[in-house]
Amino acid sequence: MRKAIKIMLLSLLVCILLFPFAAAVLLFLTGCDEGSAALSHFPDEETVLEVQTVSAGNSEATSYYALAGDGRIKAADAFEPEEMGVYTMPLGCFRLPRDASENVNTLQYKALLDADGQEVSVPPEIEPVFDALEQLEHALLNVRIFKTQHGLFVYVEYNVNLWDPCLLFYFDPDSGRLIKLHTWNGETVTGLRVRDISRIQKEVH
Repeated sequence: MRKAIKIMLLSLLVCILLFPFAAAVLLFLTGCDEGSAALSHFPDEETVLEVQTVSAGNSEATSYYALAGDGRIKAADAFEPEEMGVYTMPLGCFRLPRDASENVNTLQYKALLDADGQEVSVPPEIEPVFDALEQLEHALLNVRIFKTQHGLFVYVEYNVNLWDPCLLFYFDPDSGRLIKLHTWNGETVTGLRVRDISRIQKEVH
């Protein structure tokens, strides 16, 4: 009887010890399914946006992707990102909610840093992005805004456990919404080249 109890306790201990690891693996795999979907194959003329990323763990590991208007993604040849304004949002702009009635990201103030880390005035067209970010469902870890001649794109890292969701959005000025284009796991968006903004906007509307 005592031996059976010892075996049961040992089994329970093993389950307790292995559960966090199993949960982490499961969440990572489901995160990859959602965020790093299998690469597709489609004609180059269907590409609406090219994206340059670097690995979160290795800044020298650069990857290039092509996005189709319907959300498909494929590996792309290396390209030179177009010239654009790149801004970083100080984390202090948002705070965590004090109670259930507040958003996960509660706006405190609006501020931007330029590529040199210097605070700059917020351009009028970027002002509504702050309100759109406040509607996201996960706490923000990092926000970068790309101001291209075609419009605004927003890169967001969520502050969650076990994996590193990195999302790219298109900001739709008409609706004031952030439209998710793709999610990577542990890849930081560093450059863009817009191929067809009209088709991106068409998918939005």
